[in-house]
Amino acid sequence: MKNKNLCIIPARGGSKRLKDKNIYPFSGKPLIYWTIKSALQSRIFEKVVVSTDCEKIKKISEDYGAEVIKRPRKLAGDKIKTESVVFHVLKELKEKFDYIFLLQPTSPLRNEKDIKGAFKKIKREKADFLVSVTDFEKPFKWAIVKKGKYYDFYFSKNFRKKLYLPNGAIFIARYDAFLKEKTFYGKKLTIYYMPKERSIDIDTIYDLKYGEFIMKFEKEVNYENRSNSGF
Repeated sequence: MKNKNLCIIPARGGSKRLKDKNIYPFSGKPLIYWTIKSALQSRIFEKVVVSTDCEKIKKISEDYGAEVIKRPRKLAGDKIKTESVVFHVLKELKEKFDYIFLLQPTSPLRNEKDIKGAFKKIKREKADFLVSVTDFEKPFKWAIVKKGKYYDFYFSKNFRKKLYLPNGAIFIARYDAFLKEKTFYGKKLTIYYMPKERSIDIDTIYDLKYGEFIMKFEKEVNYENRSNSGF
């Protein structure tokens, strides 16, 4: 039996560090295009919905094939919790789903294979929640912390567990579990691992330029591999 899945892409108009971030040009397209594209190409969603307070984002999203739900101004501040935006979308749709996906437009290198892979994992492990993760830049071994007036060293020599860093690319929740726990970090949580090169989160112009470089490099590598496949 096919699951009824909802994809929500939150994209408010205001952004402090990079103006109009969600529609800023990225590799020749508005940033949000890459998330809409990967969601539609995954072919696992009943609906792909963009939640926004911005008319420009609304038009661009509709042009690329997403549905749009207009977000009220009270849910468009930079301190509003993502869960509040999700509940607003669910209230507007008045439908029940099997799974809710949250895909942030600031993760343009997350692709349809990642989306499908994450979905397979949450079902295979019979989990209620899933977040995508990557590695920390460096394994945590020691740090400097404030201790009174001065600072001291803190060592993690007794900490041997593998640590993961949420990368913000994919969040999934079973519909009923989300309504009950009101978070994407609920009980029965599993992870979907993504490498660092696909885990870039666009927040500044430096992130954006680095992301464009990675995307261009990946395309060149894939092209070379296809060209050499006959030898």
